[in-house]
Amino acid sequence: NRRGTRPLQEALAVATGLFSALIDVHRAGLLHRAVNPGHIVFPGNGTSRVKLTGFGASTAILAIPANVAMSDAVHYVSPEQAGLIDRNLGPPSDLYAVGALLFECLAGYPPFTDEIVTELLRKQLTDAVPRLCGLGVDVPRTLDDIVQRLLRKDPRDRYQSAEAVLADIRGLRQALRQGRKDA
Repeated sequence: NRRGTRPLQEALAVATGLFSALIDVHRAGLLHRAVNPGHIVFPGNGTSRVKLTGFGASTAILAIPANVAMSDAVHYVSPEQAGLIDRNLGPPSDLYAVGALLFECLAGYPPFTDEIVTELLRKQLTDAVPRLCGLGVDVPRTLDDIVQRLLRKDPRDRYQSAEAVLADIRGLRQALRQGRKDA
């Protein structure tokens, strides 16, 4: 896996690959439940095409003592998967994880960070998701809006399907190809 900031077109290509993979997973009636950088494989041929691995792993986050440092995977777990809100797990939970990954691809770090699990979870539940544009990241406003929607606290307020996100990303990529940066 490769971590850190990615150029806009590469980040969009990675997001496209991840949402395409989730379409297949969700159509099969499954959830991935562990989308994080450790489960993304980049082929060695220099392309941005990705493969998603590690299906079905779930993290028992709330069983970790409050003062224990955590694995990186916690940064990508939705509030409902972490047990922070009482909502059923569904496709929006996987979409949240890809939103956190996309944020990291563009900003260079996850949307919420802390060394202590309970503090990170508190931030995920209560803090506003930083706007990429507000952090000085040069991205189209439309992409910033897509990331914001993916990372909403309540899964009912997020995209409901990978198809819907992919349609918006493809529309953005088309607008960028046509020279419309603020699409």
